[in-house]
Amino acid sequence: MSNKWTLDLGANLIRVIHPSAFQSGYNLYLGGGVLNKGFSWKDLDILAVRRPQILIPSMLSTLCILDTMGFKEIKTDTAIPHRVVHKLKVTGDCVFKRLIGLSIDLIVIDLPGQENPYYHYSNPEGEDVWSKNHQIELEALSKKAILHSCLS
Repeated sequence: MSNKWTLDLGANLIRVIHPSAFQSGYNLYLGGGVLNKGFSWKDLDILAVRRPQILIPSMLSTLCILDTMGFKEIKTDTAIPHRVVHKLKVTGDCVFKRLIGLSIDLIVIDLPGQENPYYHYSNPEGEDVWSKNHQIELEALSKKAILHSCLS
């Protein structure tokens, strides 16, 4: 019997990678056949929609986490404006042995107009502590991801 993505497997994977995606400026949603039918023999569609208050979003740390788990990027599609599709394939060194051979489409969506967000978090004194802390975390994640990619 072939392996397949199920609603439970898809939701569990999203739970694992969502904290990284959220910190990087995105919310994750399940889509495609797994959402519509409850399973897919082909791939798992994960939609990453940019959070409007984030000025500099990046999926790099989320992709690094997936790579560490054994999901290797095989193709990137940028044919449609404001959308990038990262196609990943589950490899033999994946922590989820029963998913070997299956694919993920991580569809990153930056909606038009989000370059200048409507609002951002700030404290009453006007200093944007949340954004400063977030930027520091993003820079640390990026440095770690770059280091990881150099050592791979």
